[in-house]
Amino acid sequence: MATRLKDEKINGDIVQVYKESSNIYSIKYNNKTYSNIRVNNKKNLLDEIKVTLAKDLDNALDLPIQTVIIVPSTKAKDVKISETEFQKRIKSTRLKLSELFGGYTSVESVGGYMADNGVLIREDAVQVISYAQKSDYNKHKNDFLEWVARKKITWEQESMGIIIENDLYYI
Repeated sequence: MATRLKDEKINGDIVQVYKESSNIYSIKYNNKTYSNIRVNNKKNLLDEIKVTLAKDLDNALDLPIQTVIIVPSTKAKDVKISETEFQKRIKSTRLKLSELFGGYTSVESVGGYMADNGVLIREDAVQVISYAQKSDYNKHKNDFLEWVARKKITWEQESMGIIIENDLYYI
């Protein structure tokens, strides 16, 4: 028979802890029971509880909507901008996605396209990526698209590449 131990608090939530045998525990959290948690040293009990909960994606924050802005290093098709101006673009994009969706990740990339004259145009770019809950994305979608449309003008772009849920759009 399990013995109930002192409840633990993890991220503000109460976790009920039960000792099943000498080094086997179970816990109850969010109306779910997790059994057979092996702990060789009771000092590590809280860590093992955290690991057990982290392995269950039902306890994770789900951010299913991915948005990406491809920040170009050029203007007027193929005119390279200064590194300072490029960094300003990246910084403003990071800030905007953080304001709208809570954060960002940046990835340096290289892109290219075939110009009307048949020449392959290559440009450095940075993809600024953000993830959001559906409700947050829907709430801020129009602000996001308007911001991109305005940057298209101020950055002198023929089009702006954005990716939403792995679908590429040129605005």
